[in-house]
Amino acid sequence: MSNVDSCCVAQTNKVLHAGCIHDAHRRFCHMSWQALAKMPGLVEGLDIKPCFHQGKADPCVFVKEEGQNKLYCLCFVDDLLMFWKNQAFYQSTLAQLKEHFDMKDLGEVSNYLSLQVDRDQAANFLVHQTQKIADVLTRLNLVDANPADTPMVTGYQVDSTAEAFSDTTLYRCILGKLNFIARCSRPDIAVSTNLLSRHANNPTVQDWKALKRIARYLKGTMHYRLRFTSQKTGGLEIFADASFGSDTTDGTSTSGVCYMYNHCLFDWLCKKQTTVSLSSCEADLNALSFSLMDCEWLMQLFKDIGVSVKCPIQVYQDNRSCLALLNLESCKQRTKYLQIKLHRARECIQKGLIQVSYVAGNEIPADLLSKVVNREQLKVYVQRLQLG
Repeated sequence: MSNVDSCCVAQTNKVLHAGCIHDAHRRFCHMSWQALAKMPGLVEGLDIKPCFHQGKADPCVFVKEEGQNKLYCLCFVDDLLMFWKNQAFYQSTLAQLKEHFDMKDLGEVSNYLSLQVDRDQAANFLVHQTQKIADVLTRLNLVDANPADTPMVTGYQVDSTAEAFSDTTLYRCILGKLNFIARCSRPDIAVSTNLLSRHANNPTVQDWKALKRIARYLKGTMHYRLRFTSQKTGGLEIFADASFGSDTTDGTSTSGVCYMYNHCLFDWLCKKQTTVSLSSCEADLNALSFSLMDCEWLMQLFKDIGVSVKCPIQVYQDNRSCLALLNLESCKQRTKYLQIKLHRARECIQKGLIQVSYVAGNEIPADLLSKVVNREQLKVYVQRLQLG
């Protein structure tokens, strides 16, 4: 999303910590912050400014700025991803880093945290996980299988009388791999993996077949790439949707949220709602609340990396009743139980942070993240999300 000319991956030769991955990440980021912050930068009089500044929204983001030159560094354990425009500025920064870390330059980014990155002739970034998908197909012996045209059949429901699947460890292993792919690069399978994750403790043979169908769908769409362009039109947009009472086992709904910047999808959410909604209006209000939870954080993150975001942020949803409630000055008798979420949304509107607008249900891409869609709808949403 940033207007940069080059990016690369660097890696330290040994990890400066021990313990589990989450604790290791925290420890390394703390140590790297101490080292990066103490690296000498600009000197004015007797005051020495730190070379890198840590982002306020995400502690893994570091920014180095000297005059018109800027360099952004993303740190995860022992892997660094850097973006810059001035090559000489990058080389000097790399030399400074090597004074504090035993590290090497891996060149232009092509693989970072299991994400493969390509660039097309227009210099757009194309993110995919072809190798990860190939590993899943090999594990399932589906390398030569026929591809499926959709990740899941529409109206998929759990059959309580279906035969239990014997190897729950294998089921969870494959499901975990697919969940990782869905979260990082393939939003088109997010709702399918979310539905199957609800049965991870007691999967059935039906669930296992559905899991393999997702893998066969990925086999036929391994060429899909999540595209990030350098166009500067569109700004930050959020799409929120919900499928009312879609889970027939407990009556809960599923929320789907898309976050797009300049028409490029950079984050998404597919989440089962924790409470039973009494109407489609309440279900969509819950989805809207989910989307607002990240608004202020996103504003700070964009500010940290030097990206300007115009307010109010455009938030789209497809429920006119929900819009009408937001425009009321007070809660009525029948909607008092929704007042906390309504007050929060109204507060964001009054602050000028967001503007909620209506969009038709068949035009909202978050629909792909809230329910299983048919083949024709899938093609439309995939194109809308610049996945392909």
